Amino acid sequence: MARSFTYHIVAHAGLALSIDSTHSKIIGASQDPSDPLQRWEMIFYPYNPATQQLVQGTIIYNRALDLYCAPQSVEKGAPLLPLSLPTLAEGFTTTNTWQVMPQSYAIRTPSNTGLNMNLNNGGPGPWPPGTPVTLWSWAGGAPNETWVASLLEMPG
Repeated sequence: MARSFTYHIVAHAGLALSIDSTHSKIIGASQDPSDPLQRWEMIFYPYNPATQQLVQGTIIYNRALDLYCAPQSVEKGAPLLPLSLPTLAEGFTTTNTWQVMPQSYAIRTPSNTGLNMNLNNGGPGPWPPGTPVTLWSWAGGAPNETWVASLLEMPG
């Protein structure tokens, strides 16, 4: 995969999007932009040549582990997982890519924009390090559901 811009993605609740130490789930972690588990590339994926369908999504990719961030399923409460890249024959779809909304900083799946990336501890907070990141219904811009992507590195 070609090198892309590298970002540190942080919820307004203060936790960074991260892969946990066992590489089995996506969590909110204490911010450390130098941590390779918190460094993400966002790669636009407009079209799936395998299925000949428009995707219009963004892949959130961790180069250090060669994994990307996607929901287990497109359902409320589904955990986000670090997954191996699909084969060229499979490609990406609207269920494993993201829409990054610039005004609200919601990060949503193209296949169901009513669900967004959310720090989810089962309640209204607080959200300590290690909080799982799941898909959840939009609640109007709460700190656990809005994100900022800060540029760390440009390709070159």
